[in-house]
Amino acid sequence: MDINDSFVNIGKCLELGRILEARLMLDNLSYIENDDSVSRQDKFWYFTWKDMLADKECKPQERITNLLKALEYADDDENKESVLIDLAGLYCKIGEYANSKLYSDRALAINSKEEFKCVIYRVKGRCALAEKQYAEALKWFSESELISNKLVMPVQQALSVFDMAKVFVAMDKTEIALNEMRRAAGYAKNAGDLNLFRRIGIKMADILMKKGSQERAATLIDFMTRQED
Repeated sequence: MDINDSFVNIGKCLELGRILEARLMLDNLSYIENDDSVSRQDKFWYFTWKDMLADKECKPQERITNLLKALEYADDDENKESVLIDLAGLYCKIGEYANSKLYSDRALAINSKEEFKCVIYRVKGRCALAEKQYAEALKWFSESELISNKLVMPVQQALSVFDMAKVFVAMDKTEIALNEMRRAAGYAKNAGDLNLFRRIGIKMADILMKKGSQERAATLIDFMTRQED
């Protein structure tokens, strides 16, 4: 079996949730790391598949290691940008905001496609939110929403607005936050993403419960449950 066939089979295993089988296949391909006869493109995809496996196994540090190696072999601008965005997001998630900003800026330095900018701006906004730079966070999330509106990307619209709502939560502007979450829920419903729709609804109900508005929370949950039908 050649390398490309192995990659296809690894992808199928990951899609079907056969994680152990995927790891065994990748272990059998470990020679790729030090074999100079293997093409740069195959090395890139090898580390990319290792990253996807680590993602399934919820191992962020292992993901970062694999993405940094993939970046070494990413000769195509689109592949470079995709890896840089993933690194920026991971560093933000684990609280390394300086690294997140570094890789976000490197991604933006490439002639970014609009849909990539939409994601990068959300990462930069999340870093700003974590650092309590609320005005900056709102700026980035607003820019992300503008692009997603232009490109008609309802899932990204929902995520950008949901992120904006979290800024207003942090600022203790509850009613504005709830209004933004309603907008986000509308985008999620239009996108047919019921998991995101439910996440937003749960967050809204949680906010209301913490504010002592149990009746409003119950009414909201009932309303959003009916919207799923």
